[in-house]
Amino acid sequence: MRLAIDLDGLLCDFNKSYVRILGEMGSPVIFPIDDPDWPPCWDYDKAAGVLQEHQDAAWAYIRKSQMFWFNIRPMRNVESDINNLRRVKLCGHDIYFVTNRPGVSAKAQSEDWLMKYGFPMPTVLVTVEGMKYLVTQALGIDACVDDKPGNLEGHGPDTKLFLFDAPYNRECDMYPRVLTVTQMLQQMGLL
Repeated sequence: MRLAIDLDGLLCDFNKSYVRILGEMGSPVIFPIDDPDWPPCWDYDKAAGVLQEHQDAAWAYIRKSQMFWFNIRPMRNVESDINNLRRVKLCGHDIYFVTNRPGVSAKAQSEDWLMKYGFPMPTVLVTVEGMKYLVTQALGIDACVDDKPGNLEGHGPDTKLFLFDAPYNRECDMYPRVLTVTQMLQQMGLL
């Protein structure tokens, strides 16, 4: 079986790392990062009134950084999810981490991050916004999990799609939801 796993929002806590950079770029906006219902929407930075110049500066920093993706915070469930992904890989299944990460050596940083958290020899595929389905079609992916509903559109009819549950995507009811990557693996009968 071939699986496509998103990184940010599932294994990596992009949002907390991003708001830290916003603050370093001069944004005075304080986010309730410990609130379980945060972030409430996809473009939470704009909704909270973060100036465009601070958003642009944060993204410029991320694109230039040799370490942002490597140093990104893990999600609270990362240890068990990585352990279970490793078990599934050892059983002969193919695991692809398909992500939309801009910047200097984003692929290498992401692979190093996965190895740091215990996943051996990861395959990270970096796509452009809205094009993950091309990768899953080309690879013949059997199941895909993502936290962005738009990234689940356009996949082949035989690909089982899962939406990783988050406050910012709860308006979407088109896909089965999972709370962890492990739950997706269980639903696929791999654990």
